[in-house]
Amino acid sequence: MLRETGPAPLAVLTTEPAANTFPRLPVRTGENVVAVFTSYPDESAHRRHLARAMAHPLVREELLPDIEQAQTAAPELLRLAPTARSLIR
Repeated sequence: MLRETGPAPLAVLTTEPAANTFPRLPVRTGENVVAVFTSYPDESAHRRHLARAMAHPLVREELLPDIEQAQTAAPELLRLAPTARSLIR
């Protein structure tokens, strides 16, 4: 569905439910997270993609109700932008 309405995700990451076998690396337990990373040329392209995705019948009728039923916290939308230093060519 994401590919139908805009750019394909660069990455989709989900919670690893296995036990932490490396105790020096702290991990959060009892949380399920999905992180989707996409890239847009500008903020208006992101807004257009979001609007197309939210208007998609599959999203409205199936995905959002399922997500809302399963979620335990409000979704967060984080916008990452390059810093001046990362733009050096």
